[in-house]
Amino acid sequence: MSVRGAPRRGAVMFVALAALATVAAIAAAMLQGAITGRRHLRTERDSLQVEQLLALAARDAEARCAARQPLDEVRLVPAEAIVGAGAARITAAAAAAPGGDRVVRLVVEYPLEGPVTIRRSREIVVPSREPSPVPSPSPQDPSP
Repeated sequence: MSVRGAPRRGAVMFVALAALATVAAIAAAMLQGAITGRRHLRTERDSLQVEQLLALAARDAEARCAARQPLDEVRLVPAEAIVGAGAARITAAAAAAPGGDRVVRLVVEYPLEGPVTIRRSREIVVPSREPSPVPSPSPQDPSP
């Protein structure tokens, strides 16, 4: 009887080890999926934060231009001022454009800490606030 019982114990042990390996592989795949999903959500959150910072920087550039303040600046926004993971750097550089307007190039980098920093840029045209000259009547046009 001991000769017949030994192969069964070996078969049961093999089935148990195969089941354990299958469960471990499923658990590892679930863990990897969770880590990948979390990384994707964090990147999406940071991308949305960068877009919001770009919109804020554009509004600020227009307000500074209207107030005749200099537009060229590099601003560090601390992590406490942002709902997010780290600090941000906002760079604004202005240049003259045809027609008296100004082109402002905005660059936002966020988060400055961490393994991946997202960098986005945008150029906006800030119209000049000076009224355009009134065209003088032509001597050939009859006056009303």
